[in-house]
Amino acid sequence: HYGQEILRYWQQAQMPDSSNESLMAANRNIKLNAPTAEMFVYRGLVYFARGEEGNLNDYYNAIDDFESAILLAPNSSEAIYNLAITYEKLNKNKEAIETYDRLTEINDEFYALFFGISFQSYIHFRFYY
Repeated sequence: HYGQEILRYWQQAQMPDSSNESLMAANRNIKLNAPTAEMFVYRGLVYFARGEEGNLNDYYNAIDDFESAILLAPNSSEAIYNLAITYEKLNKNKEAIETYDRLTEINDEFYALFFGISFQSYIHFRFYY
């Protein structure tokens, strides 16, 4: 369990925050470099964090970025997963289910390895909506 705790702290340290500085850095990175899926996922996570603070429009910005990431890397589990949870936050359950289904098609171990809690949400959505 000790190693899992260290991994969790490391993952949290890698997560962007909702600050204007994080958003400006993400925008600058996309503008100055050839955009990659990872860049769009990062900025999408910034927007997602801002959505968590109450600005629902930022959830839609996050969706745009996760979709851009998927266009660049169609099998990006990270982009697809984050798109699904963003749909959940907006109560777009049909879209969330479809996106979770897509994720399980490309990576059936994704949930068990990293996101057990959201897998429970997936099961709930799958059988109750």
